[in-house]
Amino acid sequence: MNSFERGAEVHPPVVTIGASAGGIQALQGLLPLLPADLPAALVIVIHRQPADQDARLLRVLSKGTSLVLRTIVDNDELIAGHIFICPAATHVKVEKTRLVLFAGPRENRQRPSIDVLFRSAAEQLGSGVIGVVLSGMLDDGTAGLAAIKAHGGVVIVQEPAEAEFSDMPRNAIENVRVDNVGTVVQLAAAIVAFANGGALRRSSDVAARRSHEVTEPTEFSCPECGGVLSHIEADGFVRFRCRTGHAYSPATLYSEQEETLEIALWASYRALIERVDMSERLARRASKSNLESAARRFEQQAAVARRRAELVKKALAGAATAIEAAGALGKRYQVDERPILKT
Repeated sequence: MNSFERGAEVHPPVVTIGASAGGIQALQGLLPLLPADLPAALVIVIHRQPADQDARLLRVLSKGTSLVLRTIVDNDELIAGHIFICPAATHVKVEKTRLVLFAGPRENRQRPSIDVLFRSAAEQLGSGVIGVVLSGMLDDGTAGLAAIKAHGGVVIVQEPAEAEFSDMPRNAIENVRVDNVGTVVQLAAAIVAFANGGALRRSSDVAARRSHEVTEPTEFSCPECGGVLSHIEADGFVRFRCRTGHAYSPATLYSEQEETLEIALWASYRALIERVDMSERLARRASKSNLESAARRFEQQAAVARRRAELVKKALAGAATAIEAAGALGKRYQVDERPILKT
């Protein structure tokens, strides 16, 4: 059986796979194509909510595959012919020839995070690991693939046109010199070739050394805890990380900032329309009491708040995700859709 030596440790080739939205369907097509005597261990991270049942996922993915499928238990030993699935709500990392579970800070808003697995596998296993990115949104996995590449491993990505959600494969292709891009059938063939020591088409920098990590502070705040984010550049890829350990790739951080902005805009819109209602209510009360000066002042305040609310509403309407924001965030903040903004 093909194996790799890393220091004093000998381990089978390891296939690390990251998947998110649409990834389960891709895995259902991929795993049955792998032979029962595959001389490699597979470790899979799938983004999913903690409420999802690990046992149910195991049943879904075990259909059609002849490999041994199991949910990872802390300190599991990597064994050829076994598929290890990371349980929900915990990270997994490679330590020598074992898999360690830990509840660290979320990366890219995810726990488990694909990047955590990929980076640890790159550092521990070097050229004895292959990284695979399947269907998913945003860009978790890209920084991890860059680390695998820098340590001499192989990186392959699902064809974006085949993926149900193409963000993760496309971001990987745009930011890392991947060795193969292919359909699920082609990825299966590449995994078998890697496991058996076959030649894969690799780019000229496959043996490149890991670049020195450069860290510098930024003025950005962590969307999760509010701490200051540092700009980290390593393996040719940029990430952002706060002091407590929350980490973001560029696309994920941008998405979080956009969501935070939309929430703030909806909160501003609600506060302004409430100010309109309050000012008009006070103006009517003052008018009934013959306090004309006060009534005019409240009417002016209502007019100013109304104009500001219209500007915020236009900003929301012009956002790329305005329709989704109006449905989700509008409902969240219970915005009254009646025509309260007078023209």
